[in-house]
Amino acid sequence: MSEENLEPRAPTSQKRGTLFREGMTLTFGFIGNRPDVGHWIAKSQKESLSLSAEPGGAVAFGIGFFQADEVLLRRRPADPRATVDLSAELGDIRGHALLSQLRNVHHGELTTESTPPLRFGHLLFACDGEFPDAVALRPLVQARLPAFLRPLLGQGTFPELVLGLFLAKIPQPHLERSRDVSAARGTLGAAQIRNGIRAALGELTRIADEAKVSPFVGDIWICSGEELVIGHRSGPLYLRVFRSRRELMNLGEVPPSSAAPGSDLTQAFGVVGGQFPAGEGWERLPDQTMLTLTRSAAPEVEALGC
Repeated sequence: MSEENLEPRAPTSQKRGTLFREGMTLTFGFIGNRPDVGHWIAKSQKESLSLSAEPGGAVAFGIGFFQADEVLLRRRPADPRATVDLSAELGDIRGHALLSQLRNVHHGELTTESTPPLRFGHLLFACDGEFPDAVALRPLVQARLPAFLRPLLGQGTFPELVLGLFLAKIPQPHLERSRDVSAARGTLGAAQIRNGIRAALGELTRIADEAKVSPFVGDIWICSGEELVIGHRSGPLYLRVFRSRRELMNLGEVPPSSAAPGSDLTQAFGVVGGQFPAGEGWERLPDQTMLTLTRSAAPEVEALGC
């Protein structure tokens, strides 16, 4: 794993973007059989993948992607620009799978390590939606975790707490292999990820009730490089399936040459959470849905059930 330490850039002028309430998130995921397609899909969503800082706050962004069987991360806990365009940040990314997120934050709220997507072994993790009070949840979550997982809580941000709950629901032999083994060797399958998401969301609901805080009604996103799995409770979540280069050409951004990105595309998926994507072909998924995407199979949509 490697991570770029991004140097601050000079603030730009305010651009038209998507204004969110404080603490809201915007998430983009991609998985497909070509590594040079995801950034073209993101580029077509420039307006949908832009987030403006709240007064006195900042925008945090993180990108995790799989390249040559390695997990790579780019994260900035507080960008100095008034508006961050995630599609521009994804412009040079090449990978078969990626998970990225923008979030409104207070200055100093996050560190690089606590900026989503979070990473455990070959797994990338993010939560989308409005977060409940992490301070009230923290001691209750910590009490439910085995000792070897407690150091992963880090700052104790809400995504870190949920990641801890998810990992605690994975059988330990699979968890230990997932920590060190590459994504291509598939140590944690889609069924195990789905089971872990359901168990974590159920536990989180019980903890929120015990802490007397609002329940989490957003989403959990997990990408293993081979699968992108989303446990979707409520809010905007959109999927688009690309099965040919012609569909990419309709985005209006892909060069026409035969050697251009997507020339041998057989399947790719783009997913946008927290915002309404631009253009046709995007399908909104119903609330209480579990979505599973892989590089080669049709999307699997089933009831979340928790």
